[in-house]
Amino acid sequence: MRYSYYSSCTSTMDIGRQFVSENPCHSHTFVARKQSSGRGQFGRLWLSEEENLHMSVCLRSDLSAQKMVVLASVMMVRVLKQFCPMQIKWPNDLYVGDKKIAGTLIETHYPWHIVGVGVNVVHAPCERSTSLRHESGFVACKEGIIHSFASAIEAWCVQPKPESCLIDEWNQNALYINECVKVERPGGSFEGIFVGIHNCGAAMVHAKGEKILVKIGNLSQI
Repeated sequence: MRYSYYSSCTSTMDIGRQFVSENPCHSHTFVARKQSSGRGQFGRLWLSEEENLHMSVCLRSDLSAQKMVVLASVMMVRVLKQFCPMQIKWPNDLYVGDKKIAGTLIETHYPWHIVGVGVNVVHAPCERSTSLRHESGFVACKEGIIHSFASAIEAWCVQPKPESCLIDEWNQNALYINECVKVERPGGSFEGIFVGIHNCGAAMVHAKGEKILVKIGNLSQI
Protein backbone atom coordinates (compact mmCIF):
# COMPACT_ATOMS: atom_id res chain seq x y z
CA MET A 1 0.00 0.00 0.00
CA ARG A 2 1.29 3.44 -0.94
CA TYR A 3 0.05 6.79 0.38
CA SER A 4 -0.31 10.26 -1.11
CA TYR A 5 -1.34 13.40 0.77
CA TYR A 6 -2.93 16.59 -0.54
CA SER A 7 -3.55 19.91 1.18
CA SER A 8 -6.76 20.27 -0.85
CA CYS A 9 -8.59 18.69 -3.79
CA THR A 10 -12.08 18.43 -5.23
CA SER A 11 -12.49 14.91 -3.82
CA THR A 12 -10.16 12.01 -3.07
CA MET A 13 -12.63 9.89 -5.08
CA ASP A 14 -11.77 11.97 -8.16
CA ILE A 15 -8.06 11.31 -7.60
CA GLY A 16 -8.76 7.61 -7.07
CA ARG A 17 -10.76 7.38 -10.27
CA GLN A 18 -7.90 8.85 -12.28
CA PHE A 19 -5.47 6.47 -10.56
CA VAL A 20 -7.38 3.26 -11.37
CA SER A 21 -7.97 4.39 -14.98
CA GLU A 22 -4.23 4.01 -15.51
CA ASN A 23 -4.37 0.30 -14.49
CA PRO A 24 -1.68 0.52 -11.80
CA CYS A 25 0.12 -2.45 -10.27
CA HIS A 26 -0.21 -1.50 -6.59
CA SER A 27 -2.83 -0.39 -4.05
CA HIS A 28 -2.85 3.27 -3.09
CA THR A 29 -4.48 5.49 -0.46
CA PHE A 30 -5.15 9.16 -1.14
CA VAL A 31 -5.70 11.56 1.76
CA ALA A 32 -6.79 15.20 1.61
CA ARG A 33 -6.75 17.79 4.35
CA LYS A 34 -9.65 19.57 2.67
CA GLN A 35 -12.12 18.75 -0.12
CA SER A 36 -14.14 21.27 -2.10
CA SER A 37 -16.61 18.73 -3.52
CA GLY A 38 -16.76 15.78 -1.10
CA ARG A 39 -19.55 13.33 -1.88
CA GLY A 40 -21.59 10.83 0.08
CA GLN A 41 -24.25 8.25 -0.81
CA PHE A 42 -26.49 9.07 -3.80
CA GLY A 43 -24.24 12.02 -4.68
CA ARG A 44 -25.09 13.94 -1.51
CA LEU A 45 -22.65 16.63 -0.40
CA TRP A 46 -20.20 15.51 2.31
CA LEU A 47 -19.17 18.53 4.38
CA SER A 48 -15.37 18.27 4.53
CA GLU A 49 -14.18 20.12 7.63
CA GLU A 50 -10.42 20.69 7.54
CA GLU A 51 -9.51 18.80 10.73
CA ASN A 52 -11.65 15.78 9.87
CA LEU A 53 -10.48 12.79 7.83
CA HIS A 54 -11.07 12.38 4.09
CA MET A 55 -9.47 9.52 2.18
CA SER A 56 -9.92 7.01 -0.62
CA VAL A 57 -8.34 3.57 -0.73
CA CYS A 58 -7.83 2.05 -4.20
CA LEU A 59 -7.35 -1.71 -4.34
CA ARG A 60 -8.09 -4.80 -6.40
CA SER A 61 -10.65 -7.37 -5.24
CA ASP A 62 -13.08 -9.94 -6.65
CA LEU A 63 -15.74 -8.78 -4.18
CA SER A 64 -18.94 -7.28 -5.52
CA ALA A 65 -19.56 -3.59 -4.85
CA GLN A 66 -22.16 -4.45 -2.16
CA LYS A 67 -19.77 -6.83 -0.41
CA MET A 68 -17.08 -4.16 -0.47
CA VAL A 69 -19.52 -1.82 1.30
CA VAL A 70 -19.93 -4.48 3.99
CA LEU A 71 -16.17 -5.01 4.29
CA ALA A 72 -15.42 -1.27 4.52
CA SER A 73 -18.03 -0.74 7.24
CA VAL A 74 -16.78 -3.67 9.33
CA MET A 75 -13.14 -2.60 9.06
CA MET A 76 -13.98 0.99 9.95
CA VAL A 77 -15.91 -0.13 13.04
CA ARG A 78 -12.92 -2.24 14.12
CA VAL A 79 -10.62 0.77 13.82
CA LEU A 80 -12.89 3.40 15.39
CA LYS A 81 -14.41 1.41 18.27
CA GLN A 82 -11.25 2.00 20.27
CA PHE A 83 -12.39 5.62 20.64
CA CYS A 84 -16.10 5.15 21.37
CA PRO A 85 -18.93 2.63 20.85
CA MET A 86 -20.67 2.87 17.48
CA GLN A 87 -22.91 0.91 15.13
CA ILE A 88 -23.33 0.46 11.38
CA LYS A 89 -26.39 2.05 9.80
CA TRP A 90 -27.23 0.27 6.57
CA PRO A 91 -25.93 0.64 4.00
CA ASN A 92 -22.72 2.58 4.64
CA ASP A 93 -22.74 4.90 7.67
CA LEU A 94 -21.43 4.66 11.23
CA TYR A 95 -23.52 6.12 14.03
CA VAL A 96 -23.16 6.87 17.71
CA GLY A 97 -26.73 6.74 18.96
CA ASP A 98 -28.75 8.75 16.46
CA LYS A 99 -25.81 10.81 15.19
CA LYS A 100 -23.54 10.11 12.24
CA ILE A 101 -19.80 9.95 12.92
CA ALA A 102 -18.41 8.39 9.73
CA GLY A 103 -19.37 7.07 6.33
CA THR A 104 -18.03 5.10 3.40
CA LEU A 105 -18.60 5.34 -0.34
CA ILE A 106 -17.71 2.61 -2.83
CA GLU A 107 -17.05 3.14 -6.51
CA THR A 108 -16.20 0.04 -8.55
CA HIS A 109 -14.26 -0.24 -11.80
CA TYR A 110 -13.57 -3.99 -11.89
CA PRO A 111 -11.23 -5.31 -10.75
CA TRP A 112 -10.59 -2.06 -8.89
CA HIS A 113 -12.58 -0.63 -6.00
CA ILE A 114 -12.29 2.92 -4.70
CA VAL A 115 -13.24 2.97 -1.01
CA GLY A 116 -13.99 6.52 0.09
CA VAL A 117 -14.03 7.22 3.82
CA GLY A 118 -15.02 10.29 5.80
CA VAL A 119 -14.62 10.46 9.58
CA ASN A 120 -15.65 13.32 11.85
CA VAL A 121 -12.45 13.37 13.89
CA VAL A 122 -12.75 16.86 15.40
CA HIS A 123 -15.81 18.60 13.98
CA ALA A 124 -19.47 17.57 13.72
CA PRO A 125 -20.55 19.40 10.55
CA CYS A 126 -24.29 19.36 11.24
CA GLU A 127 -26.77 18.96 14.08
CA ARG A 128 -27.41 15.27 13.38
CA SER A 129 -23.73 14.36 13.49
CA THR A 130 -21.04 13.92 16.13
CA SER A 131 -17.26 13.57 16.26
CA LEU A 132 -14.62 11.36 17.82
CA ARG A 133 -13.42 14.30 19.92
CA HIS A 134 -16.91 14.96 21.27
CA GLU A 135 -17.56 11.31 22.09
CA SER A 136 -14.12 10.40 23.47
CA GLY A 137 -12.90 13.68 24.93
CA PHE A 138 -9.63 13.75 22.98
CA VAL A 139 -8.38 14.23 19.42
CA ALA A 140 -7.69 10.90 17.70
CA CYS A 141 -4.55 10.43 15.62
CA LYS A 142 -5.66 10.66 11.98
CA GLU A 143 -2.49 8.99 10.75
CA GLY A 144 -3.20 5.96 12.92
CA ILE A 145 -6.75 5.67 11.56
CA ILE A 146 -5.56 6.01 7.97
CA HIS A 147 -2.92 3.28 8.18
CA SER A 148 -5.00 0.92 10.35
CA PHE A 149 -7.98 1.03 8.00
CA ALA A 150 -6.04 0.86 4.72
CA SER A 151 -3.84 -2.02 5.88
CA ALA A 152 -6.80 -3.94 7.34
CA ILE A 153 -8.96 -3.77 4.23
CA GLU A 154 -5.99 -4.59 1.97
CA ALA A 155 -5.04 -7.58 4.15
CA TRP A 156 -8.59 -8.96 3.94
CA CYS A 157 -8.61 -8.62 0.14
CA VAL A 158 -5.22 -10.35 -0.19
CA GLN A 159 -6.17 -13.22 2.16
CA PRO A 160 -9.97 -13.19 2.47
CA LYS A 161 -11.70 -15.05 5.28
CA PRO A 162 -15.12 -16.74 4.83
CA GLU A 163 -17.63 -14.10 3.77
CA SER A 164 -20.12 -15.48 6.30
CA CYS A 165 -17.81 -14.20 9.07
CA LEU A 166 -17.94 -10.75 7.53
CA ILE A 167 -21.75 -10.78 7.37
CA ASP A 168 -22.00 -12.02 10.97
CA GLU A 169 -19.70 -9.27 12.23
CA TRP A 170 -21.69 -6.64 10.34
CA ASN A 171 -24.95 -7.87 11.89
CA GLN A 172 -23.41 -7.92 15.37
CA ASN A 173 -22.66 -4.22 14.97
CA ALA A 174 -25.90 -3.24 13.22
CA LEU A 175 -28.03 -0.26 14.14
CA TYR A 176 -31.83 -0.88 14.26
CA ILE A 177 -31.40 -4.67 14.32
CA ASN A 178 -34.78 -6.33 15.08
CA GLU A 179 -36.43 -2.90 15.24
CA CYS A 180 -39.24 -1.38 13.21
CA VAL A 181 -37.85 0.79 10.41
CA LYS A 182 -39.03 2.81 7.46
CA VAL A 183 -37.42 1.71 4.20
CA GLU A 184 -37.02 4.31 1.48
CA ARG A 185 -36.02 2.96 -1.91
CA PRO A 186 -36.53 3.79 -5.58
CA GLY A 187 -40.21 3.38 -6.32
CA GLY A 188 -41.56 4.04 -2.83
CA SER A 189 -41.29 3.28 0.86
CA PHE A 190 -42.62 0.73 3.35
CA GLU A 191 -42.28 -0.24 7.01
CA GLY A 192 -41.09 -3.48 8.55
CA ILE A 193 -38.66 -5.16 10.95
CA PHE A 194 -34.98 -4.96 10.01
CA VAL A 195 -33.41 -8.36 10.71
CA GLY A 196 -29.89 -7.79 9.35
CA ILE A 197 -28.16 -8.11 6.01
CA HIS A 198 -28.25 -10.96 3.52
CA ASN A 199 -25.11 -12.70 2.25
CA CYS A 200 -25.20 -10.40 -0.77
CA GLY A 201 -25.13 -7.29 1.44
CA ALA A 202 -28.79 -6.34 0.92
CA ALA A 203 -30.91 -5.35 3.91
CA MET A 204 -33.47 -7.97 5.01
CA VAL A 205 -36.76 -6.54 6.20
CA HIS A 206 -39.79 -8.53 7.38
CA ALA A 207 -42.96 -6.85 6.13
CA LYS A 208 -46.47 -8.11 5.35
CA GLY A 209 -45.56 -11.70 6.17
CA GLU A 210 -42.55 -11.94 3.89
CA LYS A 211 -38.83 -11.22 3.90
CA ILE A 212 -37.95 -8.42 1.51
CA LEU A 213 -34.40 -7.86 0.25
CA VAL A 214 -33.51 -4.19 -0.20
CA LYS A 215 -30.43 -3.66 -2.37
CA ILE A 216 -30.65 0.13 -2.78
CA GLY A 217 -32.19 2.53 -0.32
CA ASN A 218 -32.07 3.86 3.20
CA LEU A 219 -33.37 2.83 6.64
CA SER A 220 -34.69 5.12 9.35
CA GLN A 221 -36.09 4.34 12.79
CA ILE A 222 -39.81 4.70 13.37
